[in-house]
Amino acid sequence: MKWTKLTRTLAHIPMGFLPVYFMQTPNNLIFSLGWFIYELNEDRTPVETGFDRFIDRNAPFIGKDALLSTRHDSPLVQLIGFQLEGREAAHPGNTIFKGTESIGSVTSSCYAPSLDYAIGMGYIKKEYATPDVKFEIQVGSRMIAARCVRTPFYKKGTARKKIVLPS
Repeated sequence: MKWTKLTRTLAHIPMGFLPVYFMQTPNNLIFSLGWFIYELNEDRTPVETGFDRFIDRNAPFIGKDALLSTRHDSPLVQLIGFQLEGREAAHPGNTIFKGTESIGSVTSSCYAPSLDYAIGMGYIKKEYATPDVKFEIQVGSRMIAARCVRTPFYKKGTARKKIVLPS
């Protein structure tokens, strides 16, 4: 209740309306640092997302047999970061094309003010998941040029201070 009252007061908006940009800013900052927001779900395996390196295969856990079997089979798709040409972002579910071939789909995208261009993440066929591979994303009836890039998108560090302990 307090959160609702606060957001309405800060945004100076009529009751019942909350602008999208009000909550988008934290997502943009998190996303620019390469942190996943919408990429992890029950339809994707840790192998496809690149998180299999954090799983202790020797420890017991639910789904261990299924995970170990997918680890030996190379995944067909891979999670990638991409940079779009210009400031226009793609939308979740937009199709990614290489020429006329559909190679994947967008999971999330936004304009990154700290980089001054649009960025995004999506799953594409593994053979295209290399840095600097160029492709296009269909946004409505238009095609927007993009290229595969390494994450994190923002590489100048964070606002955190490093603490150096005396020897």
